[in-house]
Amino acid sequence: MTQKTPEEHAEETADLMESLQASVRRVRQEAERLCADLTQSSETEMAQASKQLSAVEGLIRICQKVEASLVEQHERQVGHAQGGAVLDLDGARNEIGCRLARLRACCNETELP
Repeated sequence: MTQKTPEEHAEETADLMESLQASVRRVRQEAERLCADLTQSSETEMAQASKQLSAVEGLIRICQKVEASLVEQHERQVGHAQGGAVLDLDGARNEIGCRLARLRACCNETELP
């Protein structure tokens, strides 16, 4: 199994985010159309559809929150990819472990936590 470079991983994540954002946008637009249809109904139909209208409006709000979250995440991913600031936490952990081991080797172990 080949390991992906940080750039490849960031690109795949950005593609996934764009796909998710498009899907959520389509759901929101459909919910907004349904909401508009329900509000244009007659009064008797409106009384029957009030629960559906509330549910659809709630779905629209959820979609908007998800879209905003996806945009923020996508912007973070694009910023990391462009700035080269993708963090390698495992590499950092290993480096810190090695440095601590060298410190322990040259100093009294009881002085270090």
